[in-house]
Amino acid sequence: MAGNLSVTIVAATKLKDKDTFHRSDDAYVEIYLDENNKQRTKTISHETNPVWNETFEFSVGPDQDHLYVNVYDDDGSKNSYDPAASTNIKLDRVKETGAVDGWLDLPKYLGFRSAGQIHMRMNFQAQ
Repeated sequence: MAGNLSVTIVAATKLKDKDTFHRSDDAYVEIYLDENNKQRTKTISHETNPVWNETFEFSVGPDQDHLYVNVYDDDGSKNSYDPAASTNIKLDRVKETGAVDGWLDLPKYLGFRSAGQIHMRMNFQAQ
């Protein structure tokens, strides 16, 4: 089903970076439906529980059924582009109900252990 999707990245909690022994403290979030239309939050520095409250708009095509979410630790190096955590969200529920608001677990690489949680709000309006 095609339509318009509004996504608010509210906050995250207990973020951990790629290094198992340290916490992420310069976090930003990248979201996209496809590789050609990525959007990102600003970087929140020195905070393992960042609050963004940033909203992004997407035009959803009939074949697009997942929203991809990557959380990065922006340490200023080339490794800043490797996600500390990532997940994808099936859009079925938001398409059916029109709105979803909740916390999502962020699994670490291959789904082992938690890399924290992210709070997102999504609203969908069919075309």
